[in-house]
Amino acid sequence: MSQLAISEIHRSAEDPMSRIRFCLFLLLLIIVPLAPGCSQQPELSETALRPVGELRFAGVDLIYALRRVAANADLPLVLDEIRPKDGSPDLLLYRIDIDLPAGPLQTALEILQEETQDAFSFEIRDRVLYVRSRILIGTETVLDEKFIRPPFEFEGTLEDLLTRIMNKRPWTFLRILKGKAPMKQAKFTVQDETTSSLELMLRHAEHSGQGWHMPRAGYVKEKTEKNTTFVGSSVMPWSSLTSTNRIPDRVGPGITLNALANLRKRTATSMLVLDRSVWQDLRGGLNYSSRKDPGERFELEAALDMVKRIQPTREAFSWEIDEGLVRIEGSHYTGKLRGRDFMRSELKGGTFEGSLPELSRWINENHKSDTRHVLMSGEIRGGEKIGKIEIKDGSSAKDVLGQFARATNTGVYIALLELIDPVTGKAIVRDHLWNGAYVADLDDWTTEKLNSRFETASK
Repeated sequence: MSQLAISEIHRSAEDPMSRIRFCLFLLLLIIVPLAPGCSQQPELSETALRPVGELRFAGVDLIYALRRVAANADLPLVLDEIRPKDGSPDLLLYRIDIDLPAGPLQTALEILQEETQDAFSFEIRDRVLYVRSRILIGTETVLDEKFIRPPFEFEGTLEDLLTRIMNKRPWTFLRILKGKAPMKQAKFTVQDETTSSLELMLRHAEHSGQGWHMPRAGYVKEKTEKNTTFVGSSVMPWSSLTSTNRIPDRVGPGITLNALANLRKRTATSMLVLDRSVWQDLRGGLNYSSRKDPGERFELEAALDMVKRIQPTREAFSWEIDEGLVRIEGSHYTGKLRGRDFMRSELKGGTFEGSLPELSRWINENHKSDTRHVLMSGEIRGGEKIGKIEIKDGSSAKDVLGQFARATNTGVYIALLELIDPVTGKAIVRDHLWNGAYVADLDDWTTEKLNSRFETASK
């Protein structure tokens, strides 16, 4: 007992008022520890306290944000989600536009949870970060069933493990999607417990140091007479996302956009490229051709005419030069009205000074009328070109982005978001869905940058 409590006991024996004060003192000793925020919090693990540096997201999808946080904490990320019935993405549709302060891993993940209204749950294991999407929380598939009895000894790649699992449960079909990241080996043993396919896959990630992404098939576990349900899921091993380059792994040199980026850099010409994306990918109509930019030196106009010809009956884009700015509109952009009114929406006037991602934020906050559309400009990584422009009242988003490209002598790539179900042709509707366009530095699509992206992904 404390010296303060002992002194109160002696005083209460002599003075009635002291007795009252002593009773109140004891009451406080009981109540205060029970007050909200005063109870003892569970102690976080060393892994949960790993430091995550400051990350500035000026419009990225949730998957990108999770990968960057995990990479900052030097942990492999295992991302487990389930495809909705319409086959569209899940966590890819959540937009993150915040400056994430430096702090422990646990705090960073809690902030992302709050930003997305608990779109996911997470488990910070000793050697891996496991994230499960909200749609999947509380939903079991055959991957969650505990049917693999000990002892279970394994050595090999994730593909070898999935083959072992399918041999034990043939109606569980798991397909490996081989990307740029080479599959790593793991060796482990499960000795004393019956376990599930999912737990074995998590053990592999822990022992190999390689994460993976699994969009499960959208069929939940069903009990039938034979207790079997055929379920197919794809699993893609991936490396830690240590780079801020958001160019998709599936895009390589030899695409039209790559040719335009090389041409812009070689001629030091300011460009504004307008395109339309497929799903939530930066790929658009410009990216499906195979027109390389020759290394020869020739006139800008002739080069643009050559690059735009995919085939005799179709051109990839149209172009014009306006006061030194090359404005390019892809055929997919001009071929549909949907979304183009957003690029023509009027903005408030003012002075802007900053980088391209910061300009995207400025545009999002300065529309003259309410709009659900936003610009997604990726991660602010530092070192971007800084521009200062005077924006006239009533200018459009398209004009302001072109003005910035002209002022900084850079290339700006805009890809309108296409949120149409490719099977039904109907618009995808979700409460958390964002609409708008991606904005990127065109120089990120040069051959030099693309090759660097592939080298990073293959490590």
